[in-house]
Amino acid sequence: MSRLVTMKNLIANIVALIFISDIAKAEIKHEFISQAENSAKIEIFWSKPTNKGKYPLLILVHPHQSWPDKVGGKVFINNNFIKKWSDKGYVVAALSQPGYGESDGSSDFCGERSQQAVIETINFFKKKPFVMSDKVFLYGGSRGAVVSSMVATKQSGLAGVILKSGVYDFIKAYKSYSWFNSIKLSMLWEIGWPSEEKLKSRSAFYFADQIKIPLLVIHGTEDDRADIESAKEFVSKINAAGGQAEFLSVKSEHIIPTTVIEPYMEDFFKKVLK
Repeated sequence: MSRLVTMKNLIANIVALIFISDIAKAEIKHEFISQAENSAKIEIFWSKPTNKGKYPLLILVHPHQSWPDKVGGKVFINNNFIKKWSDKGYVVAALSQPGYGESDGSSDFCGERSQQAVIETINFFKKKPFVMSDKVFLYGGSRGAVVSSMVATKQSGLAGVILKSGVYDFIKAYKSYSWFNSIKLSMLWEIGWPSEEKLKSRSAFYFADQIKIPLLVIHGTEDDRADIESAKEFVSKINAAGGQAEFLSVKSEHIIPTTVIEPYMEDFFKKVLK
């Protein structure tokens, strides 16, 4: 009897080792892709479920980070976001915008280079054999939401976009900021004098009629950096143009904890995938 128990324990240990080995294969990968236009490198961190097959794709776009913590997409490793959504059955990729992490270039305050980096990352993964190319989701928080909202006006074939704590009308916002406002100072530093053309190129509000994909806009009721009423106007303008935008407010300041928004994200994904 003891030999049988010993044999069972041995088999169990072998199975456990195989399982651990399988988990190791699912570790988060770190690599670089190049922008087609100028060969600038884009840093990405990504993971996928271990089982064979095709999965929905979730692209994560990080918020602004101050030196010396400008880790870019790595923030989604630190907060466990990549692993959580990979475990839920998604191919998950987080990129570092220009000026963050190890991506090339300087920050351009949500401008064309940052937007293009997201588009390049989407197109790179859509070609992967393990990705359902018609089930691509985009998530961005704060500055990442600004970039993602602009990508939503340009990129066809997205299944849905989630925006958290973003500014979607910089022409209006810039006028409301005091000269000592940190956001205004960042804009001046990164893009120079912000002409109306520069502000508009970062403001999805003025291209709302081009957003036809399902959109979830999440905003904190106590947000002192991004105006909640402006976010509501953005959603209303999308829907007035025949879009599919939903607004969700949560009791929070600008930085909404990921644990708060995860259930809403899951509901959104389920609804779209259904």
